[in-house]
Amino acid sequence: MYSEKNYSEQILAVNKRKGNVFTHTSDKFNQMLSNPYVGISPTVVMFVVFLLFPVAFTFFISFHNWDAVGPIADFVGLKNYSSLIISDKIFRVSFLNTCVLMVAGVSTQITLGILIAQLIKGVKGKTFFRVLFLLPLAMPMVSVGILWNLVFSPVVGILNILLQRILLLSNLGKTVWLGDPRTALFCVLIAYSWQYMGLYVAIFFAALQGVNPLFYEIADLEGANWLEKFIYVTLPMMKASFFICFMLCMVFTARLFPLVYTMTMGGPGNSTEILGHTIYKYGFRFFSMGSASAISVILLVFIILVVIGLVSVLKVEQPKMR
Repeated sequence: MYSEKNYSEQILAVNKRKGNVFTHTSDKFNQMLSNPYVGISPTVVMFVVFLLFPVAFTFFISFHNWDAVGPIADFVGLKNYSSLIISDKIFRVSFLNTCVLMVAGVSTQITLGILIAQLIKGVKGKTFFRVLFLLPLAMPMVSVGILWNLVFSPVVGILNILLQRILLLSNLGKTVWLGDPRTALFCVLIAYSWQYMGLYVAIFFAALQGVNPLFYEIADLEGANWLEKFIYVTLPMMKASFFICFMLCMVFTARLFPLVYTMTMGGPGNSTEILGHTIYKYGFRFFSMGSASAISVILLVFIILVVIGLVSVLKVEQPKMR
């Protein structure tokens, strides 16, 4: 006869078997998660999908004529590159303007950054100044472009009002800053430097905190003045920081499209045309994706070559583990 005791024992046996199955499954799942390749797989997938594939696709498109609508069928080899370098005036102007902004941006932002960092190093409330200089970096570049459009406006711009009513420079006070080919690129440089200079102030300020005061004491014993200490002590100890700032400045210069598009749209004429805006223009106005991709590849190769040159000049070495 089937008793209640036998029924309870069967229930317990079934639950035990289920528990063993669940425990075995859980162990296998935990073992799978402990595999390092499983841990890095989301990052690898994102890297391939959002970086490696777009770069490879850009290289592929640069050897074709494609209007972004029809099929990719017309292979032209190096024709896109040769036509850009030999006969394309817009490309040459944009490449020159990009180089000018890169050199001027590095010179202006890094020079001001290290000088300001040196000045606020011994000032009370230096945390406030660091936050103050970093505030423009938190603004979207489109907002920065709109803000400086208002500053340089010939009608309501604060710059012209300052020149006319306070400094009494009536001739300069009527200048159309963004409408004059002689001043438009300089205005873009000012807006660009204003937004990113605070980042270099923060980097150099942190680097200055890491300089051993003993070196300054030795320089004082040798009778060095403040300029000699700055040149022979401070600058050599900040070589790695200079390299980082040079790298960042080049990357930010290559990404100035939103600022240029908001302030001047590459004009007047082509006086503020840069490679980022030229890529947009060829790709989404002229629907010449082959030429736009070729410009992107040229910009990438140019930045890589400049970085290699910086590494060889600054001779930045990786710290050795002891």
